[in-house]
Parts: sequence; C-alpha cells; structure tokens
Amino acid sequence: MLTKLLVRRQLAICLVFLFLLASCATVQDSWNKLTPDQKARIVVSDLQGQLGTAFDTAKAYVDVHPQYKDIWKSKVLPSFDVANTALAGAMKLAQQQQITPEQIYINIVPVLKKVIAAAAEMGLTLPSFK
Repeated sequence: MLTKLLVRRQLAICLVFLFLLASCATVQDSWNKLTPDQKARIVVSDLQGQLGTAFDTAKAYVDVHPQYKDIWKSKVLPSFDVANTALAGAMKLAQQQQITPEQIYINIVPVLKKVIAAAAEMGLTLPSFK
C-alpha cells in the first residue's frame, strides 16, 4: 500500500515536471518568434511597471519618513522624471522599430540605476531593475 502511494506520488511529480518543462519551452518558443521591436516593447513595458512600483515604494517611504522630503524633491523625483522620459523615448523607438532589447538595457538601465542611487540617499533600498 505504501509502495503504491510512493509510486503514484513520484509519477505525479514527474508529470508536473514534464508539464512545467513543456510550458517553459512554449514560452521560449513564443519569445523567439517575436521581432526585436516587439521584444523591446515588452522590455520597456516591464521596466515601466518596475519603475512605477519603485515610485510608489519611495513615495510611501517619504510619507512615513517626512525628514527626507527635501531629498525626495531635489534628487529622487527628478531621477524618476529622467527615467520616465528615457522609457517613453525607448517605447517610441520600439514602436518605430528602431531599438532592440539589448539597446534598451545598455541605454536605459544606467538611468534606472540613478533612481536606485537617489533613493539610497534617503536610506531606501530599491530592488535592481532587471
């Protein structure tokens, strides 16, 4: 009886593993079929989402720690503005099929790292943008 349960459990684990493996292969195949500009739009959209989350986190931090309002206004907000402008420009280039995901990472991620550095001046650690 115990052996049958163990065999069934191992079989179930193997089936789940195979399903996950097939799903990953399908996602990779779908990604490979996209054009560079489509990939770039996906990357920019993801980075915009991460930036929005970082903004909300930083804003909440300043609300809880009002002593950092000066740094927020002078350094953090401007860094978010620069990052938003850079991402908007990248999205425009992606829509015009003039940029690749690699170019986005090379050109935009350093701007996003400045946001992290500005937030660090307030004592806030934001996750890195990936």
